Amino acid sequence: MRTKKNKRTDDFDIAQRKKKISKVEKTLDENPSIEDLTLLKETDVADHPELIDNDFTLSDDDNDDADRSLRDLSNVTTADPFAKHFEKEITEELASTLLSSVTKDQKGIVLWNSEEVTLSHLGKAENFNLIAHFESLPDFNEGDLIKLHVKKSLVDQLPTANIWNMGQGHLSELQLELFTIINSYKDLYFPHRTHKNGEEIRVVYCLHALNHVLKTRNRVVRHNKKIEAVKDYVDDSFRDQGLTRPKVLIVLPFRDSALKVVQMMMKLLSDKEYTVTSKKRFESEYGSEIDLKKGLKPDDFEATFDGNIDDKFRIGVSISKKALKLYEDFYSSDIIIASPLGLSEIIGAENEKEKDFEFLSSIEVLVFDQTDVLLMQNFDYVMLILNQLHHMPKETHGVDYFRVRMWALNGWSKLYRQTVMLGCVTHPMIETIFRRHCFNYSGRLKVLNHPSSGTIENVHHANALVQIFQRVNVSSVQDGPDARFEFFIKKILPHYVNRIVSGQTLIFFSSYFDFIRLRNYFAREEKNGSGANFAVLSEYMKKGGISASRQHFLEKTIRFLLVTERFHFYRRYKIRGIQHLIFYDLPIYSHFYPELCNMIQDSSGEAIEKFNQGCTVLFSKYDADRLVPVVGYEKACELIASDKNVHTFHSQ
Repeated sequence: MRTKKNKRTDDFDIAQRKKKISKVEKTLDENPSIEDLTLLKETDVADHPELIDNDFTLSDDDNDDADRSLRDLSNVTTADPFAKHFEKEITEELASTLLSSVTKDQKGIVLWNSEEVTLSHLGKAENFNLIAHFESLPDFNEGDLIKLHVKKSLVDQLPTANIWNMGQGHLSELQLELFTIINSYKDLYFPHRTHKNGEEIRVVYCLHALNHVLKTRNRVVRHNKKIEAVKDYVDDSFRDQGLTRPKVLIVLPFRDSALKVVQMMMKLLSDKEYTVTSKKRFESEYGSEIDLKKGLKPDDFEATFDGNIDDKFRIGVSISKKALKLYEDFYSSDIIIASPLGLSEIIGAENEKEKDFEFLSSIEVLVFDQTDVLLMQNFDYVMLILNQLHHMPKETHGVDYFRVRMWALNGWSKLYRQTVMLGCVTHPMIETIFRRHCFNYSGRLKVLNHPSSGTIENVHHANALVQIFQRVNVSSVQDGPDARFEFFIKKILPHYVNRIVSGQTLIFFSSYFDFIRLRNYFAREEKNGSGANFAVLSEYMKKGGISASRQHFLEKTIRFLLVTERFHFYRRYKIRGIQHLIFYDLPIYSHFYPELCNMIQDSSGEAIEKFNQGCTVLFSKYDADRLVPVVGYEKACELIASDKNVHTFHSQ
């Protein structure tokens, strides 16, 4: 670790060193092509404000890279959003306000400004800004990535890497708007990712992550050379690092997703002399073992589960001028790519003694891709990751504390972290993370775009299917599960058990906890002889049990089949023999609604007579996020605000 000058060093010696720095800067003005990095302008340095590498050593590659950066820096100005975000020192008062997550100060003054904006491609969005740090949205018409302060080496490779943009320019309209937002270091919640635009979006956050890391690296290298030239004289202008090296964390659901991210980074970094270490090992461990048969399942299923779907992985990546190094130790990595389960194994739970999460102390860019799929996994692991971010390390890990930014030493790293959340659904858990776990002082933007029509329009039936939406009146979100349960067993279920409504009935559950509660209720009633026989289909069942439940339901040896959304997500079986369908709650994936409704038919596969079929949906006023994509925005507002509790729809 570097030490400060001995306290006995006189003022004259310090003045001489300052004079030397000034001379270096003056020389650069006169000779901008000079090779020695000690001659870089301080103004140029200020345009690359990052936090990184505690263990940088200068190699020939570093010197060559720095020489190239001299030329690249010709377009860099203090307008670089990277510099504006990480160089700003927020006040202690503002930091306390942000950490408390309050919207008003003690005097009742509103701290956050919220405005609805309309973007040309993304549509409506809600933009949040601190009133004390208000900045208008960046210029979305600026298509020149150099002017957006993207490294020239990345810009040069982008046309080859971005095969999804068949039009003019480096980025498509969708990509450009998304990149402009995240390049400004605002938090972003984009719930309109689909299997069709997913790879387009992957290009955007890979470009942003690499741009961030390369700027970080270049700044540290330049400062290393300047410090070397002035014989260990260090002041606050050289603070360019965090408490640990990793700066970007990308959380993904499957190994195949990680494979695609690394492959995209390879393309963006690639040139004739560029190498990737451990490439064969990586492709072997993350590549597909079994190819998914095409055409048998819906398109979104095939896109999600094509490739290696192992959900336990983690890998460290470091980046230098001529190499992308895989399987690096986390404390030597620039980027960490992991699944929630894979990362949770080493960061541990609160009560575990052997755990290591200090490498997460200085994450500056956090990306959650395919958040909808993460919801179908154990979401507790996602919350664990969030709770283990930005703790002050107990060990130094080779850090030079005289190079660590003051706001990192103050414990304010989370206030500078950018969070990007990408998925295809809106969900209260994701909303909670965005609202309560994102403290970015640069604000946040949430894309809205409520659909005017819903997936209910995709319900097609030979005989018009009657769909009854039954509102359950609840007093609070906390009382919702109990109120729904009581309403179901007293008002809905007796009609089916007492054969007022006869026929095979499938009951769909989005919540696994609700499923367990009803399964236990059915088991007790069946044991007492007062209930109907039933079977279940859940994500934890093996193939033998699944086949037996489906067969019993088809042959009518059981009347009720309880099915979880996760089972349908992971299997997407077509269940035969359904006559009546009950949505205990609406699905997270809105397109599951018409999928299940269109399965209603008799055991022979023929449409059922009009009066011996039906669909019942339970919802409350707190289910707007799921109701809107099913019935459309205006109809959802009507259902929630109406004086009537029962509403009927008919399929086309």
